[in-house]
Amino acid sequence: METVEALKIQISSLSKNELEELMKYMHNLENSDKGSLMDNLKNIKIDAPKDFSGNIDNFLYSGNA
Repeated sequence: METVEALKIQISSLSKNELEELMKYMHNLENSDKGSLMDNLKNIKIDAPKDFSGNIDNFLYSGNA
C-alpha cells in the first residue's frame, strides 16, 4: 500500500478533535525553520584540538595525540 493511501485511511478514522490536533501539528511543521540536514550539520561545533581530524586514530584508540 502506498504511503498516501495509508495516510488517507488513517486520517479518515480520526475524530474531529484529533483532526484539529493534526492540523495544528501540520501547520507547525510547515512554519518551522528547520533547514536542511546539511545546514544543521554545518552548525555542529566540537571542542577538540586543532589537529583532531588529522590524528583521530590517536585520539580514539590510544587517548593520546
